Amino acid sequence: MNQPTGTNPDLSTERTWQAAVLDSRDYLVMALDPHGVIRSISAGGLLQLGYKLEELRGKIAPAILFEPREITRRARRLSEELGENIEPGFKVFVFRAQQGIPDEQEWNCVRRDGSHFPVRMSLHPQRDAGGEVSGFIAMARNVSDLIRARKDLSDRETQLKVAHARLAATTVTDELTGMKNRRAFNEHLEREFQRGLRHHSMLSLIFANIDDIKGYNAEYGHHAGDELIKMVSEQILKDTRSTDYVARFAGDEFAFVLPQTDREGAMIKADRLRESIESSEWPLRPVTVSVGVATMTEESPVVQDLTNSRTLISRARDALFEAKRTGANRTTHFREITKDGADKDGQAEQA
Repeated sequence: MNQPTGTNPDLSTERTWQAAVLDSRDYLVMALDPHGVIRSISAGGLLQLGYKLEELRGKIAPAILFEPREITRRARRLSEELGENIEPGFKVFVFRAQQGIPDEQEWNCVRRDGSHFPVRMSLHPQRDAGGEVSGFIAMARNVSDLIRARKDLSDRETQLKVAHARLAATTVTDELTGMKNRRAFNEHLEREFQRGLRHHSMLSLIFANIDDIKGYNAEYGHHAGDELIKMVSEQILKDTRSTDYVARFAGDEFAFVLPQTDREGAMIKADRLRESIESSEWPLRPVTVSVGVATMTEESPVVQDLTNSRTLISRARDALFEAKRTGANRTTHFREITKDGADKDGQAEQA
């Protein structure tokens, strides 16, 4: 189909597109001379900046539309990259463009009222018939929405990480006391147990239980009982070494993993714990604990009849129950209740 003389649909479409870009509030298009002096600015750009064209024409763009400190920072960075001194000024904006290197950077434009808005800007050299640079076209797109979206995404990622951390903490933390819970304790003990097997190192386990918690609950109520468990846990944590691992195992029962600790060391620790609870001030009545201890020595697990970490738990709890059976407020080691005595730790029923 023949087109009317003097018309070109492709050219018309291009001009319509160019006009839309120039009028858009999202774009700031500037025509600059070789030294950065403003020749013209798009209508959309003027709306964003809050200026009239006559207020800007003839002014040096970097001096009026950009933050001096930002230009200085960019000049310093560019100087470091190139290994030569680049003075703060228009050269910072056009250095790469003059070399024919595509370059788009984020800048903060300064409005007439002193407020700022972020843009992504590229500069394109315009050349005369002799190939000399006769000016530059600066194309800048307002990226305020992009920056906000980026910040929102970053904030959400941070919130998600915090939520994941809290969720992870709840899976290993006892809600009442803030101590590690039974699941975390079992996992930690298994790691230490396997390490002890590999390196033939000692490992001791302590179980402590508040004496007559049922009577306490009956006299003062379950809420008071929970408060007592919290107070006892705080006292325990206060007396615990950083190398020891302590958890609320169940109800009013607390468990400790003591790596590199022999029977004597574990019994000293257990007695100190028991004495600390007994001598502390308690709001309603005196409080005591019974304590059971079991130890994995440097001997072969076969010699010790230790098949797994659950066996060690069972032995420590058996010692705890013996301490309670024989009067409470006592510390008992599993070896004290075995038939074989000092020859070996015996075999306890697995938990």
